[in-house]
Amino acid sequence: MSFRSVILGTTSLIFLANNAVADVTAQDIWSDWQAYMAGFGYLVSATETVSGSSLEITDFKMTVPMPEDGGEFGATMDRIDFVENYDGTVDLIFPERMPLTFTALGPDGTPISGGLEYTMQNMVMQASGDPSKIT
Repeated sequence: MSFRSVILGTTSLIFLANNAVADVTAQDIWSDWQAYMAGFGYLVSATETVSGSSLEITDFKMTVPMPEDGGEFGATMDRIDFVENYDGTVDLIFPERMPLTFTALGPDGTPISGGLEYTMQNMVMQASGDPSKIT
């Protein structure tokens, strides 16, 4: 084995090790997302299922109370998939439909509620970085 082969092999390992340190996992992204939403006052609930390099979130629901006991705003999704990629990034794959609902109190204290359905096609976000600084 030549000196050049040893240097190239060692250099490659150093770069691979640095990339591995910068990788995020599906669980990192999901945990960061939950903490981020909680920081804005949202209550988040969901069922988590791990399968290989994927984290499946089902029965996702987030709600936030409106000021002065004025009701709440909420969003639900049947499923969100967090899929780890070979390059250390994570794809977030969203459903085509996301129902948004609200309940509130009118000026006279009468309950008011409503909703809409947010639709999108082939919505995929990609997260990267490391757990302390996610992009």
